Amino acid sequence: MEIDGGIAAIINIFFMPATITTTVIVGLIGATISYLGYLRNNNKDSTKRASDIATMKSEINSLRLEIEDVKKDMRANEGKIEKRLDKLDEKIDLINQNLLKIYNK
Repeated sequence: MEIDGGIAAIINIFFMPATITTTVIVGLIGATISYLGYLRNNNKDSTKRASDIATMKSEINSLRLEIEDVKKDMRANEGKIEKRLDKLDEKIDLINQNLLKIYNK
């Protein structure tokens, strides 16, 4: 009884020497582990980027709020500063008048 060529090839594949089968299995396992590691690392990178972007947005928002506070303070003090400058001008005028009186004597 003769075995057909195709069947013989299939039988030879199942009864390959152990080293070739082991090598193929280890190679497939290694490739699978590498791919899973790549996916995991890629996910961590995406998570880190998202975290960094969220942190930057939060810091920018905080700066925006602080700038708004400074603007409000400046607007509130704007009239006060003009009044103080007017008072200083009056005092300078009085000093100049007194100096002129002293100089003219």
